[in-house]
Amino acid sequence: MDMKNMPEQPLVFQSGTQSAGLELVDLYLWIFKRFMEGKELTRR
Repeated sequence: MDMKNMPEQPLVFQSGTQSAGLELVDLYLWIFKRFMEGKELTRR
């Protein structure tokens, strides 16, 4: 396995509640999933 493009800093894993970026990605994926399923985002 070629490891020459791996980052020198170790990866850091954290929960979504500790990262605004992860929260935004989670929200985007949820909205996209609802769109693909043809479901509404809100109740009328």
